[in-house]
Amino acid sequence: MKKIFHLIIIGTIFLSYASANEHVKIIDATKNIKYLSQKIAKNYLFLYSNPKLTTLHLELTNDIKRLETDFRFIAKNSDDSDIKDILDFLSYSKDQIKEILNKDISTDSITQILDYSETLSEGAESILMTYQYDYISDKDIKTNLMEVSKFYLAQHLGINPISNTEQLQLKMKIIETKLKGANIDTKSSWEALKNLLDAKEDYFIPNIIFILIKNMKDNQII
Repeated sequence: MKKIFHLIIIGTIFLSYASANEHVKIIDATKNIKYLSQKIAKNYLFLYSNPKLTTLHLELTNDIKRLETDFRFIAKNSDDSDIKDILDFLSYSKDQIKEILNKDISTDSITQILDYSETLSEGAESILMTYQYDYISDKDIKTNLMEVSKFYLAQHLGINPISNTEQLQLKMKIIETKLKGANIDTKSSWEALKNLLDAKEDYFIPNIIFILIKNMKDNQII
């Protein structure tokens, strides 16, 4: 009898662990959706300022495929009806982005991409809230940097400059908060990027954004 009871306890612990591990994977996939939504928008804006940069077309296509993989994983591993409803809504936004990527780029298509990227981001946050995940307290700034880059590019390309400037400042403050207590190298790398973002309006070199983000990756900051 004791042996059976012991096996039941072990089985219960195993099932609890498996469920918790599954939730962690769903949260990771959801965070990746939020990250990719911002990366796609940032790269699309960069493509607008550098239309001959054909490698970005492939990267955008691959990121859409990664989005679809994350969608399928969450749909397969979650039984929550609310989450499935959110995914259905987000899938529509993702499909709209795919259609836009197959058309000529313009200021109108940029505005649409920005809107859909925000929809994906907000939907991902809703899923994270369902799992009671405190995204705001997450120290990972990878997605925040993509947001900052996106709004910086939109601001200087003249896409809703007032609104996007406000969003840029807001996202920068979020990073500042997350980096409190960080080491000197991390703060130095952020200050270099921050100085660029705060530069005068006529000073705009999109490539520097990529260089500084790469520097932060090389230093394992993101």
